[in-house]
Amino acid sequence: MSKVNLEYYKIFYEVAKQKNITHASEKLFISQPAVTQTIAKLEQGLGEKLFIRNNKGLTLTHLGEQIFEQVEQALQHFDIIDNIVYECKNLIEGTIKIGAGTNIAKEVLPNLIADFTANYPHVKFVLVDEHRKLLFEQLVSGEVDIAITQKENVPKHISYKKLLTENSVFFCNKNFDVEPFLTKKELAKQPLIVAVQGTTSRMAVSKAFTQNNLTLLPKFEVSGHNMILELVRKNLGVGILPQYLIENELGTAFKLIKTNIIIPDNEYGYSTYKQNLSPATKEFLKYLNKYAKKMTV
Repeated sequence: MSKVNLEYYKIFYEVAKQKNITHASEKLFISQPAVTQTIAKLEQGLGEKLFIRNNKGLTLTHLGEQIFEQVEQALQHFDIIDNIVYECKNLIEGTIKIGAGTNIAKEVLPNLIADFTANYPHVKFVLVDEHRKLLFEQLVSGEVDIAITQKENVPKHISYKKLLTENSVFFCNKNFDVEPFLTKKELAKQPLIVAVQGTTSRMAVSKAFTQNNLTLLPKFEVSGHNMILELVRKNLGVGILPQYLIENELGTAFKLIKTNIIIPDNEYGYSTYKQNLSPATKEFLKYLNKYAKKMTV
């Protein structure tokens, strides 16, 4: 199998199109002798003649015609590659509007947006923090492109894809004076640090206590995951958070508390409504898909 410089084929292609060395050199912005030498090298490398020279110019041999068809197809593919590269560098302009009314979105989105912006710096983001019912109204009206919510809240006419499952656990400061396993009643007596009423995580904790015939009497009711983390870090009590939020600090800053109380899992995902999403939004959805796959491994 012969190895021939790709540039030789490009010059061959132009000569075949123009059927004239002079015209081809003008199109290629290179000298006539350079074009002639290239064709000679190409024919030498292949060991076959590609052109028939006559008074009217150049015509392709039978082999030349076959090669011309293949080179034409190859160059078209290179044009497609160029377009892909161009779109990757430039498409992605405009604005992506994301609605997220949950703590889960606040934990996930910053890193995803940072990764996306590193590749597509011209894209702008609008982040809407709304109640879930309003989010779906805004999704339908086009005020937001993507909504990140809990699964059970998604209307049937809205498309939905799973992002992750939130598995909440009881944890404390590694120096907190507590046994590694607590009975239900022992745990209920601890200084509990939980989310404020009305939040999804608080409802899950309340449900778990009710199912175990316990009364939830928290010492701290706070807004946001970060505040729970900081209060536990200060050794003020037992916190309840999704395990993935504390995974990296287990053993160094925090420790888990085992108990028979199981907090129901919550599934979160993202929804779209519009059929014709912008190129930027479609590209960002790929990042969400990759994150979702990573979280299910």
